[in-house]
Amino acid sequence: MKDEKFAKLFSLFVTVTLLGLCLFSFLQLGKINTAYSFEDFFPRNHPLLEQSRQIRRTFELDERSSFLVVLERKGDLTWLTPPAMKELKEATELANQQIGVNHSLSLATLEGALDEDSSLVIGPLYDRLDPKKWTEFTASNPLIRSQLISEDYRSALLLVTPDDLDPGAQLELSKTLSREISAALPNVTVETGGGPAIQGRFSERLFAELKLFVSLSFIAFGLVFLVFFRGLSAFLLTLLSLFISNITVLGGLAFFRIPFSVLLSTLPIIISISLISVMIHSLHRWAEILKEADHPFDFMEKWRLTQKALREMLLPNFLGSTTTAIGFATLCFTDIPLIRQYGWVVATSVMVVWGLTQLLLMAFMCFTKPTLRGWTEKKSYWTLTILKNSRAFFLGLLVLAVGMALAGRDITFSGRLFDDLPKNELVRQATDSIDNNLGGVITYDVVLTSPQDNFWKNPDNLKLLDQSNQEIRKIPSIGSSISVPDFLPQPRPKTLQGVAEFLFMYSLAQNNPLKNYITENGRSLRISIRFHDFPSDEINSTRETIQSLMKKTFPELLFQDSGHGVISHTLNREVSKGLITGFWHSLVLIGLLLMLIFRSLRWALVSCLPNLIPPAILLGLMAIVQTPIKPGIALIFSIALGLAFNNTVYLLSRLKRLIEEKKISSLPLRRTLLQEGNPCLFETLIMFCGFVIFLSSDFRANQMFGIYMVLSIVAGALGDLVFLPAMLQLYPGLLNKPLRKVFMPLALIFIFVSLLFSPIAHAEKAASNLLKQVQKQVDAKDDQALVKMNIIEANGEIKTRTMKLQTLRGKKSYALVRIESPADIRGTALLSEIQGDEENQWLYLPSTKQVRRVVNAKKGGGVLGSELTINDLNSTAIRAAEVKILKKDAKGTVLEVNPKAGTSIYSRVLILISAKDLLPTKTEYFQKNKVVKTVDFLNYTKINNVWRSQLIQVRNLLNKRGTDLELSDLKVNSGLTEEAFTVNTLKTD
Repeated sequence: MKDEKFAKLFSLFVTVTLLGLCLFSFLQLGKINTAYSFEDFFPRNHPLLEQSRQIRRTFELDERSSFLVVLERKGDLTWLTPPAMKELKEATELANQQIGVNHSLSLATLEGALDEDSSLVIGPLYDRLDPKKWTEFTASNPLIRSQLISEDYRSALLLVTPDDLDPGAQLELSKTLSREISAALPNVTVETGGGPAIQGRFSERLFAELKLFVSLSFIAFGLVFLVFFRGLSAFLLTLLSLFISNITVLGGLAFFRIPFSVLLSTLPIIISISLISVMIHSLHRWAEILKEADHPFDFMEKWRLTQKALREMLLPNFLGSTTTAIGFATLCFTDIPLIRQYGWVVATSVMVVWGLTQLLLMAFMCFTKPTLRGWTEKKSYWTLTILKNSRAFFLGLLVLAVGMALAGRDITFSGRLFDDLPKNELVRQATDSIDNNLGGVITYDVVLTSPQDNFWKNPDNLKLLDQSNQEIRKIPSIGSSISVPDFLPQPRPKTLQGVAEFLFMYSLAQNNPLKNYITENGRSLRISIRFHDFPSDEINSTRETIQSLMKKTFPELLFQDSGHGVISHTLNREVSKGLITGFWHSLVLIGLLLMLIFRSLRWALVSCLPNLIPPAILLGLMAIVQTPIKPGIALIFSIALGLAFNNTVYLLSRLKRLIEEKKISSLPLRRTLLQEGNPCLFETLIMFCGFVIFLSSDFRANQMFGIYMVLSIVAGALGDLVFLPAMLQLYPGLLNKPLRKVFMPLALIFIFVSLLFSPIAHAEKAASNLLKQVQKQVDAKDDQALVKMNIIEANGEIKTRTMKLQTLRGKKSYALVRIESPADIRGTALLSEIQGDEENQWLYLPSTKQVRRVVNAKKGGGVLGSELTINDLNSTAIRAAEVKILKKDAKGTVLEVNPKAGTSIYSRVLILISAKDLLPTKTEYFQKNKVVKTVDFLNYTKINNVWRSQLIQVRNLLNKRGTDLELSDLKVNSGLTEEAFTVNTLKTD
């Protein structure tokens, strides 16, 4: 009686507690707020963001994005008439009057400078310009054409910059602008697009997604439950559990003021899948116990049996939820706030739901009478086919996984920025219209900085810039390109003073637009470019083209670029690659957990092997169909791994329990599959149905998430229910032989498969990126130095020479060495010119005052009889076909560089990069597998933002000779040109 009283009191306590929790959570639901921003996917302290902030500060650019309001006149009317221009000005003023608007700009309010008789007029351009000249003026002005007005002059762009608003306020302002302007201008069609409009609309759609997913979860999982079980009581308990879990988690988000992001829209389905998995397995076991009973149970007997059943299922249920949670928890290691929040929220929610489900089952499962449907009671005889054909299944899946993993090396990260909203969305349509007709939507800023004051006030430099800008506008991915020359009057000033005076005139205007394009001292200039919304690969290719053009035109200037064309695409790519490799973090953490649970490294390794199959197949499929990988898609790899382990845990837990109960040494694989095969198949079906719900989403990102999660669930079933049994059938010793006999083959299998699936391309990219970082610190266009060269012969004799050294790098590389001492060869000079693999040398002999060409010079030979070559002056000058990280420790990183065939006399080069400064400190050159030369770089100093070693020690290990160079009076990027490296210059000192 005492136990019965406790059981009933416990059930009553759980009932009251859960009612209170549901009531509290329900009251919190009204506080749920949604949030969406492109910047949410950016790491907070990335160098690109800091550079962007610096550029914005330098040119006083607004941090806020603008609403882009397209005003299209109906019929054949254009905006280039006085009545239409008056209406446009009214619309601009009307936008300025709205609450939440900081300022607005349109063609009607654009300020500029005009020559009017003998006066230079500053102010709204179209107010002072003769209307008869409007068409001609607009057509000839790139600042206006295709920026603020379309080519046919029927669509005008109104830029509305808001105050700092939350997504809800952005959405309301977007609607207000459309409503008010449409009412004021009935003959005009109004469409609102741009970043704030998209973010506001996304926020609104998130609420609809939330309601849809919660509703479909109840319907889908309710139907799935009825497929497996009969009995109203168990069905009601399952629906009650779904309701309590969802309302508790959503109420918790509201209570802790966690904004509901586009990623968290997946939360209801994920926690519902986790809950149904626990319910199905627990009720399945309870149904088996009820069926095996040969007499009816009283209440207490039911209570005790349900507690026993729950104890049996506690570990596998816990592990199933925990491995899922770990898959999400590894996302917490990212630098992206939104993804980090998503990771810990979902991981916490999954474990909270597990706890709630256990509590509900403990309190109420004894009141249910689930009955398995006839087809589910059958043993899993289909699994015996796998055991009979284990070799074929094992090898077939292994070959499939390896093939897909290899194909996955070609995955693409080249996506568009504004393709997530449905195409029928008005905001999406407006943004596409702006992209196509009004100069593009992806911002891109190029900043060119000179060390000289007033460089950009020089009319010759501005002329070169204008010519370059004309070339940029011809590139297909460019929507528009604007800079200082576009603001200058025609004809343009021909003197520096004339340009300076004109810039001063602009400063007299109320809003000086030129402050956003040129600094006061004339050193830095900004080119404002807008890309069309092209895939990131095309954007990056265009960036390289622009940089090459600017470097060619202005080789002495510092080139910087920023804007969404740089930040969004670059960071999306970096973040996505990081999230894909985060799969390995999940695998390690889950493996460690299973090692502790199973108390066996062997069992943990075996459990990991089949779960390498889903990511391999996903990588291959994504590469084959060329799905652009964005952060929302890259998340799948860690998530899918956590879910894939569910069936692995249930199978191996059952197998281990049977071994311990029967005290047998052989693997009861057949019995395990017959008992657990169908429940695992059921769970796969549950997860399949859950993720299919995502296909109902309006968001393309959620649709793709759903598609690939469904595919990963299918791949996970192949791994757990086919590959794992087949592998254990073929190699039972993996689990039941002494560890020392199986550890090596098991480890080799694991390492082999892991290496096949590992992100090799990412590792090579990391090494290449590190090398680029090093090169960035030590590379320069030109160098000058006074050099003391000590040539150390094999017998220890030392020859000392002093010389002046000049180098220049570009399409052609040059080196000019002029001897200062000893006196007998003073004035001797050597000029070396290198282009590709060709090296030409000329020697000047002061005694005859003649220049001689050095023919058939040994490739890579030493300078002036030393062990020094031109490449030794730059430790990263080897042209590399392949770069990889060989070793990394507290001292530094060792890079292995494998030169392309025919480009070097060396087979490979090892470069030691210091951990502290990211500078090369030692280089080892190999021929075949033997080190033949070493170069040490010591005593670094920083000159003109470039690091230079002041002591270079070269040792030839073949001939035992060496060369030490002591460099002084160093000059870097001092402005040397090719004119300083001609045959004639050899004769002059």
